[in-house]
Amino acid sequence: MPIDITTEQMSFERIGPRTEEFLLRLNEELSKRGYVMRRTNGGLSFSDFFNEVHANAYAEGENLRYTFRISMTTMCVIALIVGVLLAFILGIIGFFIWYLKYDSVKKAFTASGEIAASQVKV
Repeated sequence: MPIDITTEQMSFERIGPRTEEFLLRLNEELSKRGYVMRRTNGGLSFSDFFNEVHANAYAEGENLRYTFRISMTTMCVIALIVGVLLAFILGIIGFFIWYLKYDSVKKAFTASGEIAASQVKV
């Protein structure tokens, strides 16, 4: 289930009746930028591992309303959650290793200090 990140809307005056031409030109512009779009219910759609985008155009009288919604894909959400959990687990393991070393060093310096103090003659 994708997570919606943003929804944008724009209104363009006096091109409402030319919705199909707008979608065709939008597809051309996005293709120039490397986005391969597919036609969906009255709009365009794009998807990769990270994002899903749905773009639509509606005639509102003489004006055209252009909307697009960007969502994070389910696989991306899962990968981010797994990555955070792995980082957390690795952090805990790293902390545990550090603490073992810290405790060993602390005991060594404490014991050595006590022995050294007992060997010093007053």
